[in-house]
Amino acid sequence: MQKFKVITGDRAIEAMKLLSDKTRRQILHLLRDKAMTTTDIADALGLTEQNVRYHLAKMESIDLVEVTGQKPSERPHVLENYWRATSENIYISIGENSDIIDPSKQDPIRIIKKVLSELPNQNNNSVDVVKIFEKYGIIQKVLEKGSKIAEKIINKHIEDIDPITKSTIISLMNKVFLDEEDFQLIKSLEEEIIEELRSFFKPKIILSSQTPKY
Repeated sequence: MQKFKVITGDRAIEAMKLLSDKTRRQILHLLRDKAMTTTDIADALGLTEQNVRYHLAKMESIDLVEVTGQKPSERPHVLENYWRATSENIYISIGENSDIIDPSKQDPIRIIKKVLSELPNQNNNSVDVVKIFEKYGIIQKVLEKGSKIAEKIINKHIEDIDPITKSTIISLMNKVFLDEEDFQLIKSLEEEIIEELRSFFKPKIILSSQTPKY
């Protein structure tokens, strides 16, 4: 699966029409998370398999989803397709301009520096964007490990769970099952990043009299 896909021209218009349907957006969301069969999707969303096949055919026509494998179905001598989204992120541009910069080819360090330089309330302190980006990368790798552990535990102990709920639980629990060393590493790096960014901006002073009471 690609990280990014850019859709332009006539296909962009067709993609907007197709994705204006809530059910198709839900299916695409599921298939970004993992490969699923028509039966899996139907069970997760409470749809008929015929309805799911209809939506998949529409999305496949503009390359939003694709078949990535097969498995024997409950019917004899019949194989069932595994479907997956073709990209994690989809960018739709209406018009004839196809010169869109692929986000995967952009320099994230340069972009972050530009964004920080344009934000208000800056101090004179400098911020080491390269180091921040390196720390963030470490955090993401450790969280990915935590997500895999969480998913393994959920799969072992919970059989009947829809993919959307499962994905939400994994994102909430990806730190919980880390060992103490990894957990402290993430905690330390997150604190360092936040402190460095806070030092880059002037604190906003709010008078206590202006603080809303709840």
